[in-house]
Amino acid sequence: MKKSIALILALLMVFSLVACGSNENTGSTPDADNSYTISIAHACSEDSTAHIASVGFKDDIEAATNGRITVEIFPNGLMGGDFDCCELVASGSVTACAPAISVLANYHDEIGILDLPFIFSSEEESDAALNHGGKLGAYLSDLCADVNLKILNYSYGGKRNMTNNIQPINTPADLAPIKMRVMESPVFLRMFELLDCNATPMSFSELYTGLQQGTVDGQENSNSTIYDSKFFEVQKYLSVTEHCYSFGGFVINNDFFNSLSAEDQALISEISSKWYGDEHLRIEKEKEENYLSKLENEEGMTVNTVSPENHQKFVEAVEPMYEEYKAAWGEKVFSILDACKK
Repeated sequence: MKKSIALILALLMVFSLVACGSNENTGSTPDADNSYTISIAHACSEDSTAHIASVGFKDDIEAATNGRITVEIFPNGLMGGDFDCCELVASGSVTACAPAISVLANYHDEIGILDLPFIFSSEEESDAALNHGGKLGAYLSDLCADVNLKILNYSYGGKRNMTNNIQPINTPADLAPIKMRVMESPVFLRMFELLDCNATPMSFSELYTGLQQGTVDGQENSNSTIYDSKFFEVQKYLSVTEHCYSFGGFVINNDFFNSLSAEDQALISEISSKWYGDEHLRIEKEKEENYLSKLENEEGMTVNTVSPENHQKFVEAVEPMYEEYKAAWGEKVFSILDACKK
């Protein structure tokens, strides 16, 4: 891990020099004239909503400040997977990243509450709990201060469905012969363990190759991620399980953010809320059904929707998780979640 991080740091220095010139300050504290560059890394493709949001953020920040603040974007896993990006942000080597929020559970277990299946009843309910002053979002962001990270926004990434090359998935029993890639999250590993599935943690940046080479048989993600990442090229079956929601976010170096003027903090917060919150939600909701149709009718995937009766079998299979994690994490984060849903 240390060697890979060192290599990424070296690459970042090279790209910064090429993009900016050797005298320009990238991803560091403001200069005397209060100008600076925000570098943003993410592991998704340039067709992804995370990238669309990053470009929108860049355009609005640079326009609002007449170029005093500039933004550089490093997409496509150029700086590594989501966890690598978070590590680089924590160290100050990159200013911000747009990861799957799940990887932050590697720092604080309680953040894994967002990975629990079936915890929200609608996209609007999750958005109210996490953004625009939502108490659950604020609580989880505060947890990250001790690792020098601040979650400015939580991005709705769509309902998660399963794909594979073995067979359609209608019940938990259908998962038995499938080696399923899951995010590097203890909660996801436990979820698929309860579903009696052979779960394999793998970085998103390695996933396409892993599917192509047969290292894993399947994966689970939102329809837009499945489409934008062209997983249809290496996957045959798509099963609409909607087992949980996918959340990304805009995560910034805490020391960097605290070093800014109150005006710049407010500006960055407002524009990140627009792009990584409201616009991300709007775009993902539009993509969700449209991309499912494209995956089936244009890209030739075999699509099945889990029936309500079978859906309940998934719900029942993972029920032990809730009491297990209340015992492990304490009642507080669950109480905050419950209060947000009333």
